[in-house]
Amino acid sequence: MISLVFVTVSLTVNACILAAIHNVQPTPYMDEIFHVPQTVQYCHGNWSSWDPMITTLPGLYILSNGFLRIVSIFSGLPVTSLCSTAWLRAFNSLLSGATAFVLIQLASALQVSTDVKPKPSFVDQLSGFVLSFFPVLYFFSFLYYTDVLSTLMVLTCYWLSCRNFHFLAALAGAFSICCRQTNVVWVGFAAAISALRILEGKSKTFSSVSKSGKALLYLLPEAVRHLPSLVFSLWPYIPVLLGFVAFVFYNDGIVVGDRSNHQVSIHAAQLCYFLLLSAAFAFGHFLRRDVIYGTLGSLWEMIKQPYLLIFFISGMFAMLTKGSVVHQYLLADNRHYTFYLWKKILGPAVQRISLVPLCLLCMLTLFSSLRLHHGKRPAWLLVYLLATAAVCIPQKLLELRYFIVPYLLLRLHMPRPRLWSLVLELLVYCAVNAITIYLFMYKPFQWPSETGLQRFMW
Repeated sequence: MISLVFVTVSLTVNACILAAIHNVQPTPYMDEIFHVPQTVQYCHGNWSSWDPMITTLPGLYILSNGFLRIVSIFSGLPVTSLCSTAWLRAFNSLLSGATAFVLIQLASALQVSTDVKPKPSFVDQLSGFVLSFFPVLYFFSFLYYTDVLSTLMVLTCYWLSCRNFHFLAALAGAFSICCRQTNVVWVGFAAAISALRILEGKSKTFSSVSKSGKALLYLLPEAVRHLPSLVFSLWPYIPVLLGFVAFVFYNDGIVVGDRSNHQVSIHAAQLCYFLLLSAAFAFGHFLRRDVIYGTLGSLWEMIKQPYLLIFFISGMFAMLTKGSVVHQYLLADNRHYTFYLWKKILGPAVQRISLVPLCLLCMLTLFSSLRLHHGKRPAWLLVYLLATAAVCIPQKLLELRYFIVPYLLLRLHMPRPRLWSLVLELLVYCAVNAITIYLFMYKPFQWPSETGLQRFMW
């Protein structure tokens, strides 16, 4: 009941903001100039039509078309007249409400699964509701972008896998790949975390060491020993992952369009940027005595073992210098916040190097927070880090939207929040969202080379 109240509040707020944004920007903006016309083609039955500038598979366009056809049946209006920027944005905003619902369910499930309480608490449900306002994701609830549906399907896949509904989870994961190809990593993540849960239940050896670093030594041998059980339980993910491999071979790559500007690179600095963003948005959950003491303890242990300190400092130094890549879009497009982030802070090498101590502190704080979530298993951390690296590092462009899913999963696996930290988090999110939406709506500017107004956005 509480979750439905939260979702109703979310949809009501979304509707008000959507109307205001559409009033000032009724025509397609930025990537909408590709997404909206492509969906219109499908609404007219032109299923073979494809814009070569679109890089993702047509999951969003197909689902949008289905939604509009349902609306057409009840309204009596033709699909072609409904297939407009306004309706497509409204559909995306509706998906944002569904994302809020899944976040609430997932936040509750993850806490209850490791807690003695038989039912989710109000704080658990409030935590998921607050997360639905995560600024980098929330802004795109009001434009026709792939991010909301992509995130919704990944979270749904993970939620269903946590409840051991693996067939449904695999279906959700397959559709998430149809929205964004890199989501295959998160399908693999859901399968791998499910495998860890199965091993803990079937292998006494692995279960006895699951909270210590020894778990990593026993992980592979125990997985091989229990391989038949793992395959029997997790088989629905196998055709999804194999199907993706076949797609890559058939497509001769991951992206389906605009390949020259979307090439795979080694951009290791993305991990440092992700650490900074995560700590910035989750800082309210670090203002706890146990997290502070845990961070200081980890720092002290690292100081007592200088080789560890040298390893992490030198690694982050290499990431921020040798592992930093600059995409031409980052330098050329002053409509995105990352343009100014790079120009003012991250661009000069000296300033990037100065961030090494801060990145180290963010890493230790995030690790301490995760460890407090009932001794978050080292094997879970390893799988999460590998998945995050696989999603972020190959991306040449510094784009904060790539951090949405890894951040949400990270935040969901932190210890049960205190009520005051959730209130603080909600206030921060609302403030950032208000500033972002205000700048988009009321601070447009013009490019000398183009007609029409340009607007600031993530």
